[in-house]
Amino acid sequence: HKYLYDKNIRCNDTKVYVKENEVLTDITAVFLGLGKLMLNGCKTINVSEELKGNGGKVITNTTRGYLSLAQLAFVYLLICSMRNISEIDYEHGLSNNALQHVKQCKQNYRNYFNSSYHINDIKNSMYDRFKKSLTESQEFLADIAKYHREINRLLMSYTDSYLTKSHRKLKILDFNIKSSLATKDFDPCIKYLDALQYNFKIKKCSDILESNVVNEFKLLALLSKIHMSIVTTKFKNQSETSNDYMLIKCYNDGTILRIPLSNQLIKVTCKTCKYTFIVDTRDIIVAVLQVDE
Repeated sequence: HKYLYDKNIRCNDTKVYVKENEVLTDITAVFLGLGKLMLNGCKTINVSEELKGNGGKVITNTTRGYLSLAQLAFVYLLICSMRNISEIDYEHGLSNNALQHVKQCKQNYRNYFNSSYHINDIKNSMYDRFKKSLTESQEFLADIAKYHREINRLLMSYTDSYLTKSHRKLKILDFNIKSSLATKDFDPCIKYLDALQYNFKIKKCSDILESNVVNEFKLLALLSKIHMSIVTTKFKNQSETSNDYMLIKCYNDGTILRIPLSNQLIKVTCKTCKYTFIVDTRDIIVAVLQVDE
């Protein structure tokens, strides 16, 4: 108590942390060199007192001491390690029971008792080991970044370019077909020939669309496999939010549009170029399953 008082060491409010300060007193006694005495004399004593009241009996069990033998053994070993006391010296004079607890403690918590911690540049050695692991992790990240760049170049850039070209082609096809809808001549023969010509134009454009669908389905299947591969590894973007809208790109002119999440296929008209296209706001898993069906 005297040592703790002189050094002004205590656990905050002494009235609130009574037990903690008593534990600190026991630890201080070991620190001041009384460890062996405390280990050899450590016992748990239960005192039973019978108090008569109203004709009844009350039995009170009181445990004397604040640290168990196992806890004292840990404190003793830690302080001996701090002072670089040899095993022969700190085991000498211990009772069999105390020695058994000390050995068991050393086995259970060996990471706390390491003489190498006394080496002058031990922290530098620890950092070197940590730096080696850090470098290995950075090398893995560098490989991931390399593949990310390559995938972006080979797949993402290609996909973005494919979407842009495809949507622009669709806009032109739609414009050409729509512009031929009106019939200006009222002659039945001319109207017939005009409808016949329009049918061939429709067929030609439809053939182009069917050819596009084959390529689009292959690309969709590839992207779906890549997505499922990522999903099954259980990696998740930590920055994901639960917004009720999404940002999409008009692939005809590049305008970024904000649309509500409606969990369905919706038609969107670009506010800049007036191109109308379809956006799938459904969950990607649901969308893939419906495509497979």
